[in-house]
Amino acid sequence: MDVLRLFCVEGTVIANNLLAYYQKNMEMFRLKLHGLRNSCSCIGATEYAQRGKEIEVDSRLGTDISWDVEDYAHDILELIDRIRCYIDGVRLVCQAEEASTEDNREQCMILGIPRELAGDLKESMRNLELEDVLKKIDFIRQKRYARDIEVHLDRIVELVNQYDFTEAMEIVDRIIEPI
Repeated sequence: MDVLRLFCVEGTVIANNLLAYYQKNMEMFRLKLHGLRNSCSCIGATEYAQRGKEIEVDSRLGTDISWDVEDYAHDILELIDRIRCYIDGVRLVCQAEEASTEDNREQCMILGIPRELAGDLKESMRNLELEDVLKKIDFIRQKRYARDIEVHLDRIVELVNQYDFTEAMEIVDRIIEPI
């Protein structure tokens, strides 16, 4: 997200001034265009990067490309507007998720559930002890894990309720805290 934000800020300045660079200082124009197209590559906008490269090559041939430059700058500004909308959408989703997941559980900084708890959980699964498995998952949830671990815990509960202990144990193996 930080790279996209930076692209929006710097790209806006360059795109707004690209035609002026072209008209006044060809070396500065090529330098700014080169930077802009590389930035496009960095964010995955390869079509824009390729188009910038073509304009850069055409500028070295001495043909009048002012219309292409103006059109390219306009397209970059439209891309930036779409990126900003995307960033705003992600920000709103994140704020909504944070608001809905805030609770009083202690934040756990490890990547997965501790091996000891996972071992106890798997033992209950091997013995097909549904209620014990659910109690242990509730105990594990007393600490707040990374969102992906919480999703896995939800899936484990779903599988256990369907008596699919084999797949549930496979998920536990994937989310155990590394040694």
